[in-house]
Amino acid sequence: VLGFGKPLRGDDGAGPAVAERLEELLQADGVTTATCLVSMQLTPELADDLSAFRRVVFVDASFELEPGKASVTQVWPRDQRAVLGHLMSPEQLLALCQGAFGNCPDAWVVALGAGEMELGETLSADVASAVERLAGRLRYCVAQWDQQDQDGVAGMDVAGAA
Repeated sequence: VLGFGKPLRGDDGAGPAVAERLEELLQADGVTTATCLVSMQLTPELADDLSAFRRVVFVDASFELEPGKASVTQVWPRDQRAVLGHLMSPEQLLALCQGAFGNCPDAWVVALGAGEMELGETLSADVASAVERLAGRLRYCVAQWDQQDQDGVAGMDVAGAA
């Protein structure tokens, strides 16, 4: 799980907050099959890490959704020729994983609706509550993936997360 965003910009820190909370939950469960990463933005340097995984869930704040609401979209690599800049989309990062390291994990983007981008580390009440729900739902997904890996099932269901 890769939570990205700027934690010093209010709700824009929702992605890192989800990844950090999920890591706490997984550690409490003794789960060692999942990794939680935090980044301020998606950069080419992340491709090496991500290429080692079977699945990746990108978690980011979205100002297109109502605060506290979540959406899930499966994503695939975008043509590598689009990978030219330092800042990348999840699709471009996946293309770099595939092109440079020969492996592209199954991937989803979880967008968490955000409302405030004021300077500060505090999430709005709706987003803070959604972070807890979403981390709990991702905890469930990790457990399901562990059980289903032998069958090759790689879906993601975060319905009811936020």
